[in-house]
Amino acid sequence: MHELVESLPENTLDGAAVLLRSLSDGRIDPDQAWFWTPDWLAGELEANREAKSDAGEVYEDADVFKAAPRTAISAYLPGAPALPASRVRFL
Repeated sequence: MHELVESLPENTLDGAAVLLRSLSDGRIDPDQAWFWTPDWLAGELEANREAKSDAGEVYEDADVFKAAPRTAISAYLPGAPALPASRVRFL
């Protein structure tokens, strides 16, 4: 454990201590600890940056929203058979 602490990047010891304390106090479910891994947090940060920089798609109404998958398929695969509306499901 000592070697792990020594190998932490500069200015990360406090964050690591908070995480370990939260796990040992039961404030973070051990089954959810994967969320706090560097790779996962990097993905979260990337998703946050994307969300801030891209407003996403805004649809005029439900019919346009429901047609979006068929429109996207047609745009990327010209000549592809149309996806029947009955096969498009939104949960």
